[in-house]
Amino acid sequence: MATWSPLTNKIRESKDNSGNRTYKITRITPHCWVGQVSIENGLAYFATTERQVSSNYIIGSDGRVGGCVREEWRAWTSSSRDNDNRAITIECASDTKSPYAFKTAVYEKLIKLSADICQRYGKKKLIWISDKSKALAYSPKDDEMLLTVHRWFSDTDCPGNWLMSRMSDLAEKVTAILQGETPTTDTYKVVTLGNALRLRAEPNTSSKQVGYLDNGTSFKAEKVVKGQNIGGVDTWAYYNGGYASGKYLLPTPVVTDPTPKPHPDPEPPKPVTQKYKVKTNTGAPLALRAASNTKAVCIVWMPNKSEVTVTDFVQGQMIGGCDQWARTTYKGKSGYCLSKYLTKA
Repeated sequence: MATWSPLTNKIRESKDNSGNRTYKITRITPHCWVGQVSIENGLAYFATTERQVSSNYIIGSDGRVGGCVREEWRAWTSSSRDNDNRAITIECASDTKSPYAFKTAVYEKLIKLSADICQRYGKKKLIWISDKSKALAYSPKDDEMLLTVHRWFSDTDCPGNWLMSRMSDLAEKVTAILQGETPTTDTYKVVTLGNALRLRAEPNTSSKQVGYLDNGTSFKAEKVVKGQNIGGVDTWAYYNGGYASGKYLLPTPVVTDPTPKPHPDPEPPKPVTQKYKVKTNTGAPLALRAASNTKAVCIVWMPNKSEVTVTDFVQGQMIGGCDQWARTTYKGKSGYCLSKYLTKA
């Protein structure tokens, strides 16, 4: 049975994956889509593109979650076979220009989705280490999950400086959820048998009263924490300086259109488009192939030192410790070549 987060709103699986992982899931890698994409268009793009790319999840511009590659399978997202074997990858709708900012709904859902992933895999802490070398050398403990980023494995700005400046915040907020303190903007309605609900200084009935909420009052909780169990409910919502027992609160989520209107054409990630030169070890020409493996037909042989245009990097067959292939154009013909034999012009 396929594994998907319960937060998933829609599933459309991509053919671009490697099947079962060869490592345990110990990482989460968020990406920026470079476009305010909807999950419908994002899933459609990954299901039909020939670029050999995919991700486990997509968070659309409205905060909904799309499932693309089931969690037990390795997606092709981060230009690293090693990372994607360990990571659940999440493409996030973003602005089209640097710093590739996320909408509030997208960032909040990234926090919730990351926390859900950690919880289901028994993790109590999400780790962010900004130093690439130290992060990739770090072995997470059994109850830890590690954050990694695409730019560590490829010549790309992904996930953008907007998210890079918030990676510590992301780790802290997710860890707070995992440890029982849940930042939230959820709306609740007070439903008691009496006239009002007491607000307490701490999440238990032994602490002093610091205020009250009239029956029927609706409010947005600042956070939700674990506290005294009352009638089988141990959650308490923090609001206006005090805690209200979840036993007497009714969640009132914002209702959205269950049948969203279609969006414009898909907004695929922007290509790299950079000039490179062929540089082989022996000076021999380099094959430009129809796919990212040596079994694919050779379209043309590119002479050593010839200039080519690279529009993207994808994962493919591992050769000499390198599995990164470049989507390359040479004299009007496009295909794939092993990136280890290219150098920037």
